[in-house]
Amino acid sequence: MLQTEFETLTGIYPDAILYEVIEREYNRQIDGRDFWDNKHDFCNAYKFNEDGLASRLQAAANESIWRKEEAHRKAMQESADRIEALAKELHDREAYCEMLEKKLEAEQEWTPAKHTGTNLDQSVYEEYLTSAASEVLSDYLAKEKLSAFFGFDTDRIEIVREVSTYERNRHGKLRVVDTFRRDPIYGASDWNYIRFDCAGNQWEMIDGELVPYED
Repeated sequence: MLQTEFETLTGIYPDAILYEVIEREYNRQIDGRDFWDNKHDFCNAYKFNEDGLASRLQAAANESIWRKEEAHRKAMQESADRIEALAKELHDREAYCEMLEKKLEAEQEWTPAKHTGTNLDQSVYEEYLTSAASEVLSDYLAKEKLSAFFGFDTDRIEIVREVSTYERNRHGKLRVVDTFRRDPIYGASDWNYIRFDCAGNQWEMIDGELVPYED
């Protein structure tokens, strides 16, 4: 029996779950024989709740809904438990990796690298930068200063506006610790800073002195 036939014969419009129970009851057999003789008798019995038919089927539908909701709740709880277990496993692995990193860090014995990176402490550069006597130079003016001080060919000078500090481990490997922006600054012949490259060599001009920059 189609659901539309049931609705036409009874004037009742069940939801999908209730109609599934209704159809199962209508198709019920005993010893291989149909329990209900025809759809009209069945629909009439349901419509007037003969022998509590409609009530019994509604109760069965309610139980089906409850079982599905319970199964869904159980599946959701299992998913939540699995997520919690995975989160704990991830936390434990991260903690283990952090422990290994600390052990590796201690084993490598990282220390500030001497004669590598900038030769001027950043705090001193910041004093230069904030001094009223200092002027931040353009690339053109910085090149002119370098040419005047040391005789470099301005066409071969490249002004570099970034420096780094480094650490070295017990195996001689270097790593960057900090990177700073360094604009060329000039206040006086003994109060200045310029980071530059020339002819494949790296340099810093610090207070009028020429110092190799290595990385």
